[in-house]
Amino acid sequence: MTDRIDDIADDDTDPEELTAEELLEQAQINAQALFLGTAEALGPDSRLLDAWRTSLAATFIRGWDTDEEWEPADILYALATNYQAFGAAVVEARFEDVPPSVTIANLPNVHLADALGIAPDRMHHLFRIGEDLAARLGGSLTWTAGPDDTIRLEAESA
Repeated sequence: MTDRIDDIADDDTDPEELTAEELLEQAQINAQALFLGTAEALGPDSRLLDAWRTSLAATFIRGWDTDEEWEPADILYALATNYQAFGAAVVEARFEDVPPSVTIANLPNVHLADALGIAPDRMHHLFRIGEDLAARLGGSLTWTAGPDDTIRLEAESA
C-alpha cells in the first residue's frame, strides 16, 4: 500500500489541481459504481432488492417538498436533474408536451458497467425508484430502454 501512495505522490497530477468538472465526473462514476454494485449484490434475492429500492425511495422523498402539488413536467424535471447528478446526459427534453418526456443517455456509463462486469440494466432499478418517487408526488413515471443505450422517460398525473 505504501508503494502505491508513493506512486501517487510522485505522479505529475496534483490533487489540488483537479477541476470541479473532473471531481464531478469522478463522483458520478463512483455513484454509478456504488449503485450498480449494490444492485448486482442484491440481485439474487428479489425480496431484498425490492426492500432496498423501496427504502431508497422512502429516504429520497424526505428531501422533496411533498406538501406542494407536483405537475407531471415538474416531477420529470426533478427526476431528470437527479439522473444528471448521477452522470446522465439529456439527449432530448420535451417538458411542454403531454405527457412530458425526457430522453437520457450515459446512465449507466456502459463502459463502466462493462469494466465492472455488471449488466448495464442493473441501473434500471434507479428508474424503478423514480417510479416510486413519482407516485409519492401524485404522478406516475414510465420509462423504456432504447436500443442505443438511451432511456426515455414520461411523467403523467396519477
